[in-house]
Amino acid sequence: RQFYLLSVRLLYHLFRIQFTLTLGSQVVFMTTCIYVNALCNYVGWIYTHSINVAIISIMIAAEMGYSEEELSYLGFGALLHDIGKLLVPKSIILRSENLTDAEMSLLRQHCELGLSSLESMSLSRECLDIVAQHHEKLDGSGYPKGLKGDEICQNAKIAMVANVIDENSSSRPYRQALPIDVIVWNLRTEKEKYPQELVAILEKVVGFRHAS
Repeated sequence: RQFYLLSVRLLYHLFRIQFTLTLGSQVVFMTTCIYVNALCNYVGWIYTHSINVAIISIMIAAEMGYSEEELSYLGFGALLHDIGKLLVPKSIILRSENLTDAEMSLLRQHCELGLSSLESMSLSRECLDIVAQHHEKLDGSGYPKGLKGDEICQNAKIAMVANVIDENSSSRPYRQALPIDVIVWNLRTEKEKYPQELVAILEKVVGFRHAS
């Protein structure tokens, strides 16, 4: 529950920056807390991953000179980026062996499922774009829409890099964790997929250097 309390504090801080707690923003705050708690109860590592991606994203953006309001939009989107996995069967998420093509297709729908779940909330377009685009790649090889380059919003690019770092540095039922320097080296090697200026900022703020 320590991670849950951390996420609530993070949410409160983001709302304090962005809003005075009007009735409308209180509803958004409580709804977001419900979603975050649901993640915690559904699959614990998705929940902690979401917190980590939010923190790493904010670190990168703060180094880029984002205002507090801009950081709040980014933080909300990053915290909720995997919310669509609540609608993916747990048996698929926790599978230790390879998924079938049909199961992989369903898993990859989590971006669009998350977007459709959140569109009724009073979240900014910046937040929603992170949920929808965090698995896109610069060369168009990502999903769900195969967006390229500037078709992907800047906040989603930040969350993309943060997602790769935390996802691959943590153990999952289907694979072991990788060392951070290997992950950063992979990001550097796949220049056509990942924004190198953001990878460089990541190295600076987190203190890692890619393997030579």
